[in-house]
Amino acid sequence: MLLSALASDHGRRAVVIGCLACWDGDMADRSAASRVVEAPVSTVWSLLSDSGQHHRFDDTGMVGQPEPPTRLTHVGQVFRMPMSYDDGLRIERYESDNHIVALAAGRSIAWATATKGGPALGWVWRYDLREGPGSSREW
Repeated sequence: MLLSALASDHGRRAVVIGCLACWDGDMADRSAASRVVEAPVSTVWSLLSDSGQHHRFDDTGMVGQPEPPTRLTHVGQVFRMPMSYDDGLRIERYESDNHIVALAAGRSIAWATATKGGPALGWVWRYDLREGPGSSREW
């Protein structure tokens, strides 16, 4: 969904490395993928660092649009997201708190998901960005 949320920008490319890490006291499970998208890093970063845009690149359909949206700027920041879960019989609506655990502006962002007002649930979403091949800037 991140790809469809981005418009092509004259051949500039960003490499997006996404990671979901789950643990039960230690890093027990980790899933990561990378993709080159036809958009500059700045465009990808503007989506990732704005909680009001997260529903645009979530392919589960679980993420809602927060009121108000929050610009994510620093470690320790918490943003709340409306969520929904559909098990085929009923739809459950709830909110999650997401704690920023890593942030390097324009380069990487990670948040640990928690229950509303509660402890972390045991997973961290992380995205690392760099300019892709053929771009004017590579890291």
